[in-house]
Amino acid sequence: MPLQRPPTERRPSHSVHPVTQGDTFPRRWARTRRGTLGDARDLTITPDGSSVYFLRARSTSDPVHLLWAVDTATGDERLVVDPAQLSTSGTESAAERARRERLRESADGIAAYHCNRDVTRAVTTLAGTAVLIDLDTGRCTTVDLGAAVFDPRLSPDGRRLAVVRDGRL
Repeated sequence: MPLQRPPTERRPSHSVHPVTQGDTFPRRWARTRRGTLGDARDLTITPDGSSVYFLRARSTSDPVHLLWAVDTATGDERLVVDPAQLSTSGTESAAERARRERLRESADGIAAYHCNRDVTRAVTTLAGTAVLIDLDTGRCTTVDLGAAVFDPRLSPDGRRLAVVRDGRL
């Protein structure tokens, strides 16, 4: 009679969802969007090096990217912008959808952001609406430009905004 191994306990992965019987690698790979959810990306360092801003989902199973900041002296993180807290009622433009597809951006929420030179202000688009962000306070201001916009950019001093709308700058 062959030796039988004792049943092994499957331990939970680092994600919020524990590994279960039938939770295969392809399923986990798909659920975590190729293992990228929960990873910091698109880092911006302040000129004095005191803070780093970045995009990240809350967990490895949450598909919504949020804007975060970390204090480099203490390591303390703070949530700057949660897209769910903003009331944007537009729809993303066909150009923004094409841009997300080109970049293979499968997550929701904030896909990209752009900061001014001093990294005190940022801009992003949510549902085709430009959103200006005060990085110190997290205060957000939506900018209604009448049509869906994408690829917003701030001037170096943060006083001017450029966007692409209807194929024009």
